[in-house]
Amino acid sequence: MLLNLLESYPKNIDPGEAAIDALIGFFVVFIGISILIFIVWLVGLILTKFSQVKEKKVVTTAPVEEVLNEETNDEELVAVITAAISSVYAKENKKAEFVVRKIKKI
Repeated sequence: MLLNLLESYPKNIDPGEAAIDALIGFFVVFIGISILIFIVWLVGLILTKFSQVKEKKVVTTAPVEEVLNEETNDEELVAVITAAISSVYAKENKKAEFVVRKIKKI
């Protein structure tokens, strides 16, 4: 059966027909890959839209002027600022790669 298929295939084709067959093959492969890229991009877009949970939390904070006007020792101020920065990084699921050692008052 396989030999019959090989015998029926034309053994000699001209270069123009071979070039046309190659261009059609390249075009089909290009369109197929473009469709796959679009599908993967679309799935990624859909997954990012559904995975983002928009949580709005009400945070009550005192104005900065009130906090700075109060008498606080420097260690307490450093601890508060470090905690605030750490909470922001924890919210974004990132690890802070720094340590707050000194804060200058203006």
